[in-house]
Amino acid sequence: MAPHGAAVMAPAQGGLRFAGVGRVFAPEVPGAAAVVALDGVSFEVAAGSRTAIVGPSGAGKSSLLHIAAGLDTGYTGTVVRPGPGTVVGYAFQDHRLLPWLTVTGNLTFALRAAGWPRPAATDRALAVLASVGLSPVAAAYPATLSGGMRQRAALARAFAARPALLLLDEPFAAVDEEQADELCGLLSTEADAAGATVLVVTHRIREACQLADRTVVVRAGRVVAEVETGRHQPGSAGVDQVAARLRRAVAAATPRRSR
Repeated sequence: MAPHGAAVMAPAQGGLRFAGVGRVFAPEVPGAAAVVALDGVSFEVAAGSRTAIVGPSGAGKSSLLHIAAGLDTGYTGTVVRPGPGTVVGYAFQDHRLLPWLTVTGNLTFALRAAGWPRPAATDRALAVLASVGLSPVAAAYPATLSGGMRQRAALARAFAARPALLLLDEPFAAVDEEQADELCGLLSTEADAAGATVLVVTHRIREACQLADRTVVVRAGRVVAEVETGRHQPGSAGVDQVAARLRRAVAAATPRRSR
């Protein structure tokens, strides 16, 4: 196999496909073993659909998002992703807001980078901030915000430009369950309006059931289960039923500790 994977470009509005993807990181300490983050991962995210990835810490979830975004090219295998010119939104685990820009400035910067003209970018930034409840801090700098506010601002920045591909890494980790449900609904509305293909990493089973059509369970860098989750509305009876099924799949894929 070639030392680096092949990035095959799909049509601009296409989905994602991982075929036999592996990723090994060299040891940071001389003499230590290499770290196998991904080992033969294969699955597909159809255009306009939403897929969640769940699994324990260190299972390779964030590595898949980095590869999907084109930020990591040191993998083996093949990745099919939307081609050049596709607008990609990415919400990282840490907010990564630019500290020298205001909250509005962070969104406007992302919108301008995606090709929005300045007046439209400002209007859209203010509208999105209102939708996530951040209008009162629109002129504030990231350092003055709470952790939950920073995460909401980062999420707003990710979907503000109506991206064709939306990548989310633990997008609601810093907010409470009520806020997470509200943001799930807002994110679903924005993704539907943009016709976005969504790949989201989460530790919260209920989030996967609310956001995703399908959930991929990973462990030790491998896909060990796939469950149809069906995008259930927060609070609906279907969420509890699908969440129970997904928990069983996760439990079945988790090795039992010997006593």
